[in-house]
Amino acid sequence: MPALKHKAETRKLYFNSLLQAIKFCILEKKSVRSTAQEYGIDKNTLRRNIKKVEENYDDIAIVEDDELLEFLRMCSRKTPCNMIFTPSQEKDLVDYILKYVDHYHGLTLGEVKQLAFQFANKLKLKYFSSWDDDATAGPKWCRLFMKRHPELTLRHPEQISLNRVKAFSKPIVEKYFSNLGNLLEKHLFGCNAIYNMAECGFSAVPSKMGKVIVLNQGIRKVASVETLERGTMLTMALTVNAYGNSIPSFFLFPRKEMETGNCLDNVLDGTVGLANESGLMGQPEFVQYLWHFIRFVNPSLERPVLLLLDSHTSHLSVEALDIASENGIHILSFPPYCRHKLNPLEVSVFGSLENYFISECSTWSTKNDNKVFKIQNIPELVCAALDSALMPKTIKMGFTATGIAPYNPNIFSDTDFANYSNPFEDNESEQQTRIILVDAAKKDDHDGEVFIYHSSISDEIDPLQDLALKRVKRKLSKKILPNKATSPSKRHKANDSLPLEEDFCIICLSLLPTNMTSINSTKCSICQLPVHLKCATETSFTCKICEHLEDGNKDKFNYLLKT
Repeated sequence: MPALKHKAETRKLYFNSLLQAIKFCILEKKSVRSTAQEYGIDKNTLRRNIKKVEENYDDIAIVEDDELLEFLRMCSRKTPCNMIFTPSQEKDLVDYILKYVDHYHGLTLGEVKQLAFQFANKLKLKYFSSWDDDATAGPKWCRLFMKRHPELTLRHPEQISLNRVKAFSKPIVEKYFSNLGNLLEKHLFGCNAIYNMAECGFSAVPSKMGKVIVLNQGIRKVASVETLERGTMLTMALTVNAYGNSIPSFFLFPRKEMETGNCLDNVLDGTVGLANESGLMGQPEFVQYLWHFIRFVNPSLERPVLLLLDSHTSHLSVEALDIASENGIHILSFPPYCRHKLNPLEVSVFGSLENYFISECSTWSTKNDNKVFKIQNIPELVCAALDSALMPKTIKMGFTATGIAPYNPNIFSDTDFANYSNPFEDNESEQQTRIILVDAAKKDDHDGEVFIYHSSISDEIDPLQDLALKRVKRKLSKKILPNKATSPSKRHKANDSLPLEEDFCIICLSLLPTNMTSINSTKCSICQLPVHLKCATETSFTCKICEHLEDGNKDKFNYLLKT
């Protein structure tokens, strides 16, 4: 360790001396040889770095020393001789990819390779000829790029609804933390008095299974025996507190009438189960849950507790609120569609709980061959999974990550509140909500396509502009572009609207035939509008409007008014 520390300090002193020598040569106009001898630096090294600094900076007198030191360190790193992008260009590429992740649009490896190819074309760099075959970078470049930047890694994205992304805004979260802070300040709740309840569903057939070991060659698909083709969902209400403790679970079975006592074998003491038609939490079931909560927590007006839960309508009945107020239970709900970041159980417990439950289901299937897995077996396996998932450290991490205990209203940064904006959707607002592809999107209808204009200088070399335009055309083609395979009469009947411009002859202004062929119709060679063949002077012709525009008149509308 001391040797490594000494080496780091030596390199720091070396770059400081190199920077001072470069400034001495450029600003004071001193010779390279005498300056290299004065600072103890090799003259060829000094001359090479002076050349790099002069190529990248016009005037180093106005550049900060930290930026110049970072540039010198970057230039000193060894890079492959066949490297396509410079280190600074690759840094811009990495920042671009990370911005996509911050805006809930992570790129796959294939999209990163397309991005690299378009980036190289925009910058007019030399790359391998094999990249032109599929308009993507090669797999070797992608592998080395990921190796050079260990901060990038592959992850399976978690699906988040658009409502959650849009609802998690700074004003809403600030209002929630203001209410939470007022309650904590007024009642002085400790960690053992702050509870969180959340509901989670479990299926008789898990949606995903763990990996199994098979022969490396010859087997592509591996099957797993399941007793049912489609599982039945069961709901569990789990409650924990900020001290790391939990109370027994509360299960809801999707049955109209059933004896839940037979379904609660081999579970934790105190576990309760109810049955209703849907198997979901309703207002009557939430009242029963509150009595279950009071039984184990024992709150009172002298010892009040805080219960955090989502804002579902099942939690807002008058009877439930009366029971809570009479027993010293202060209820605070999370903002709608924000529980994925504000609910401690959603953040730290439910993910690992699902994995442990899948493992328990796999173990049960192995030990109970040729037996049908029923919904009555789920509570037993869930309780077994809870023994591994409900660790005090894991529960505390959830309360800490959400800023509840300890209380931290600034737990989320501005990047967490990045407003979602889809560049391929209509957006008439001039507010810059997503700066990756579009700074200020303006729409202009032209021949059934939507074009996006970029106003910032940085977006002029945006490597995904062409890709964005292609995606816009492909997505909006069904809504904007006319359906050429459908006849005019069928279009009118299906849309129940007036005829389109393409259904009339632009010369005689009468309807065109239902089936337009080369025998009865033709098109203008410029605007491609159809006309009757008998109205056209020849097979290949140009209409008067296009001829007038070719003469220099750009105002088509004024010309139509005059004619």
